[in-house]
Amino acid sequence: MHGLRFGVLLASTAIALVLAARSTPAYAVADNEKAIEALVPVPDTTIFPPPSATEVAPAAKPNSVTTAPAAPTAQPATTLAEADQQVADKLREYLTGKSDRFIDRKSRPAVDAFYAARSYAPLWIDQGNASERAKAVAAFLAKVDADGLDPADYALPTIKAGADAAALAEAELKYTATVLTYARHAQIGRVHYSRISSDIAYTLVAPEPADVLGGVADAKGIAAALERFNPPHAGYKALKAKLAELRAGKGDAPPGGSSGGPCSSSPRTRCRISACRPCVNASASRASPPTRPTTSRSPTP
Repeated sequence: MHGLRFGVLLASTAIALVLAARSTPAYAVADNEKAIEALVPVPDTTIFPPPSATEVAPAAKPNSVTTAPAAPTAQPATTLAEADQQVADKLREYLTGKSDRFIDRKSRPAVDAFYAARSYAPLWIDQGNASERAKAVAAFLAKVDADGLDPADYALPTIKAGADAAALAEAELKYTATVLTYARHAQIGRVHYSRISSDIAYTLVAPEPADVLGGVADAKGIAAALERFNPPHAGYKALKAKLAELRAGKGDAPPGGSSGGPCSSSPRTRCRISACRPCVNASASRASPPTRPTTSRSPTP
């Protein structure tokens, strides 16, 4: 009895499944299959044409711009006479060496740089003789007593015609050293202010050797190139004019005399502009500050 019921149940279930399957439309099954197929990726079977020769050829490399290395800065070409070239060679030897016999250690690097820029061509010698520039400097330094300086402090070497290259190179460097000394004395004074009084304080800036030598080398007038290192103030010019007035004969001894007066021209008591500077120091300082101590040119004790 129990087995009969189970068989009836199975038969009923089978009939229900058959009836349900028959009730589903055929087009619904087809739509479901298409939807499933659409979700399945299909490889692309498109046939492309073969590549052309242009496409197969390798790509051209871009033109690389090669920057040529900068050429080294050439020193100015010089056409020196044979005698002057020998002097130039000696100047290079002296300035690049370790000796301080001609130019002091502090100024030598700047002096060497100046001469190196001109291929060590001499500044004061031309074809073994004193150049016109050297003669103009000698004439200028012979008259610096007008500024209260002693020309004997700026003695220049004798440039002998026919001397060998070593002697001419030495004379060249001595000339340079003397010009640098004058420019320094003219700008900041010959005597340091501390030798006058400990209460004096000035900021002293000596001229650069390159400025001095470059100005002389390029100048049309040597006097103007060297005179520019003196104070430009009206008070200084008034002192200079007063000194010239005294030396013209108003109580002053003639040049070379030895009257022993306050403005005597003897080597020991040569009149200095500094002797008159206190008279106008106050007015001059109000106009513009001096570029060097007012007592900087007092005679050495």
